[in-house]
Amino acid sequence: MFKWLRRSIQFLHADETQVFDADDVVKNWLKSQKPALIGNKLLRPIEHRFVNGTPLSTEGGQAKVFYLESEQDNTRWILKKFKQGQGLDDSYLKTVGQVLPNHPSFQSGTDRSILSSNSIDTTNGYYHNDALKRWLDGSVLTPCVVGSDWSFVADELREGDCVLDKQQRLTLCRKLSEIVRELEKNNCAHRDLSCGNVFICLDTLDVVLIDFDGVFHPNLVVPFRTTCGSEGYIAPFVYEHGSANVRTTWCTHADRFALALLNVEFLLLGKGSPLTFDGGMFDQDELCSRHGKQLGEIGHKLASEYPKAFSLFDAALNSNDFSCCPSPDAWIAFCDSALNEKVPSLSELEAVDTGFFDAVLQKIRAAKLPRVASVSLPDDPWACENGRLSETTK
Repeated sequence: MFKWLRRSIQFLHADETQVFDADDVVKNWLKSQKPALIGNKLLRPIEHRFVNGTPLSTEGGQAKVFYLESEQDNTRWILKKFKQGQGLDDSYLKTVGQVLPNHPSFQSGTDRSILSSNSIDTTNGYYHNDALKRWLDGSVLTPCVVGSDWSFVADELREGDCVLDKQQRLTLCRKLSEIVRELEKNNCAHRDLSCGNVFICLDTLDVVLIDFDGVFHPNLVVPFRTTCGSEGYIAPFVYEHGSANVRTTWCTHADRFALALLNVEFLLLGKGSPLTFDGGMFDQDELCSRHGKQLGEIGHKLASEYPKAFSLFDAALNSNDFSCCPSPDAWIAFCDSALNEKVPSLSELEAVDTGFFDAVLQKIRAAKLPRVASVSLPDDPWACENGRLSETTK
């Protein structure tokens, strides 16, 4: 029910946007049924499944995203167009791709292109016009990643349509922790780890990140318009006098608090789990006050199922600085320890020296068995004096 309600609200909002506010530029491109040669890629917009003649798109607070398909290899691409007044500096966006590690989990950031009006070919008979040239200026073209965002997987888990076993959950924790460790090794931070920006392929359990428009690196300057994170994943110490301070998150360890929350979600989320509108488990107000009903229930369940993970989560929740939150290595060590826990086989149990257990049982018997009356039987147990057995007590 929760999945249906939340997805329905999102669809209705997206549908309204697509029908009434979709850019005529992309609509005309779609209706032409011709591909445009952008860079070295032959691309055309993907049509909305339910609204004929309308390009498939989604919209956020900062940008609108259109989905494209390559005619060369059928790969899918995302064309991100910032809203007026919401765009980021082109030099910042270009440098992000250069400072990110060359790692499959960061493909969305390393393989993207910052387009200009000159990015479209106007000489080979492919689709083009002056309006599209101008519209492309400052937009971002990035490959679609394989898998689903964690918010979608979380909905599936809540509905019982998807089940993850302990090993799979620990593997997801380890892989996300490895990703954050790789970022930190290269003096980078994503700065907006959340259920919407973490993608998971359930077939391979691969984890990848998207949306690298707020990356920290010492060689980058804080963008004029940037994020402090997503609701439900922001550390309480980021807030000062009720407002989030961007500067607090401008550091290498800025992902550690959200890493702790996402790992807890990986470990616990299932039927009956708390739900925030964005799809996570944590309420931002409870995080800011560091207590609350849902937070308490999550902590209690985590402590009972994964005591070591609870210690890491508790340390993050009570930290006053990102550097004091548990490191990715601490989470990896927990995952390795939990993954290596082994239930002994019957043959291993048979090999155990039982003498130790016999001695323990003897001590228990000596300590707990009550003093009882002893009965003396005659040589002939049927020859009872006066018809009764003689009885003595120690």
